[in-house]
Formats: sequence, structure tokens, C-alpha cells
Amino acid sequence: MFLCGARVLWAQNVPAMSIPAEHGQIWKKYNILPYTSRVTNSATPQRAVQDWILLETGFDIWHAEIPAMLNVAPDCVNVYHTPEVQKQIEGVIARFVNVDPMVHQFRVSVFSVGSPLWRQKIPAGVEPIRSESLGSQAWVVLPDALRSLLEIFRAQHDFVNHTAETRLLPNGQPMRIYLARQREYTRDVFSPVGSGKPPQPELVRFDDGFGVEVMPLVSIDGLYADAQIKMHVNHLDRVISMRIVPLGSVGKVQSEEIETPVVGQFRFRERYQWSLENSLLVSVGITPPLTSAGSVSGLNLLNSTKRVETLVLIEYRKLY
Repeated sequence: MFLCGARVLWAQNVPAMSIPAEHGQIWKKYNILPYTSRVTNSATPQRAVQDWILLETGFDIWHAEIPAMLNVAPDCVNVYHTPEVQKQIEGVIARFVNVDPMVHQFRVSVFSVGSPLWRQKIPAGVEPIRSESLGSQAWVVLPDALRSLLEIFRAQHDFVNHTAETRLLPNGQPMRIYLARQREYTRDVFSPVGSGKPPQPELVRFDDGFGVEVMPLVSIDGLYADAQIKMHVNHLDRVISMRIVPLGSVGKVQSEEIETPVVGQFRFRERYQWSLENSLLVSVGITPPLTSAGSVSGLNLLNSTKRVETLVLIEYRKLY
């Protein structure tokens, strides 16, 4: 028994035969060992299966009015839901267990350039596709055009590759990069009332950097791929300093310096589908500068409101 507001709620064990099934829910167990046993570069390869199930079905159906359950283990997926949802899940799992993850792989590159004017030099064979997020743009890149396009990027003096050492990703597995430096600033200065202590600074810390996650998955017929791309950037542009008389001060007290940060933030999340004959190039938009993976001394310089164009390139590789 526990309390929630003014109500008293009771919780009790429900016998297995009494599990609600008025919406036609059924139990199903799916074997994912043919996939997880092949992925050797991840301690939890089953997490990718769970992520794609939730991406395909949506989160809400597992917490709505229909009693349901999803459990993902290293060797199997247990599901209690309606036949319609079971059919969705069966389709997702087939894309994992029927496609050899060590044969079908991806290379993901994240890089930035200082200006979007490279579009003036786009070669033939770079074709736009739909991209919904504000400020974003996406293209499929034909094989013959990929080398020319990369040469255009690398020729720019402000080109930065943030994934220079990225390894090939087995089908379905995500690439996750998180690079940040912890920043600190003085948000306030105050004296505890009646303590007689000198003014104390209130120091606040936050992560200044970026994170990106890319999840590509081959179709069961091997003709196309889907990928979800997520990115966030938190960049400390500068701080505004000022002097104040600390709160709680008694008598003649000197003013103390505090700071207010000016932070550039960026959030992106979108899903794309393209033919495996080509590569996918996505401009997530004009963003605050990213932390360079190859540089520590240059991490997010303060007093900079510079913006860059951040791009993600996904290339498919079939290893025989």
C-alpha cells in the first residue's frame, strides 16, 4: 500500500491467468541470438534491437491504456502486446537476424566547415532528398561523385573531421560520440543570514561540448537502409561579468564579481532512408562549433560566437 496525494492505492500480485488481454494481447518470444552472437565489438549488442523496436513502434504504446511488456535480453526479445504490434516487432527483428552484421557495415563521419558556400561547387551525382528539421538539408551521393565531394570539403581551410578514427559499424549498431569539457562560472555571491561568514561564491558547472548518435539499419532485402541521426551541442560563447553587493551582507561590504553565461545550444533528431548503392550526406544545420576530437587545447574557445555547418556522412560497406 502507498499514498498518492489524498488517495490510498493498493498493489498486489496478479496471477498469471489474470493478466489483462481484453485488447487481444498475446505473448511472443523472438530469438535474436543469430544477431547478437555475431557482434563482437559491443558488450550489449541487444540494446540496438531494443532501440529500433522503440523507434518503430513509438514509446507511447508501452505506457498507454493497453497493458503491455517489452523485455530485451542478450538472446531473446519477450513481448506482450496486440497482434498488430507483434507484426511490427517481427519485421524489425527480421532486419537484424536475417542480415549478417559483420558483412553489412557502415562508416560514419562527422565533420564541420566554416561556411555553407561549398554548395556552389556541388558535383553531378549529388541529389537532394527530403529533410524536415529547420535549417537541415540532405543528399544521396552517387559513388562516382563521393570522391569529388570529399575533395571539395577537405580543400576548405576550416574543414575539421571529428571522427578521424571511426571504425566500421556492424549493421544495426549505433555510433555514439560524446566530447565535452566541464566549464565553471560564478552564478552568485551571498552571505548566509546571521552566519557572520564572509560572502561565499555559488559555483556552477556544466558540460561544454557535443554528442552525436547515428543508428543505421539495412532492409531485409538488402536494397536500402534507414538511419536515425541525433545530435546536441552546448557551447559557451562568452560570459557577461558584473559586480554586485552580496545578498545577506551586513555593514560596509565590497562588491563581488559574478558571471552570466551566453550559451549556444543546438538539438537535432531525424530519420532518413536511402538506397545502399549510394551514400547519405546530411547537413544538420549551422551550429555552434564542435569540440575537436583531435585537439584538447582548442576545446570550445571562449569569447567566440562563431558558427559552423555540421555534416554527417554515412557510407555503406559490404564485406565479403
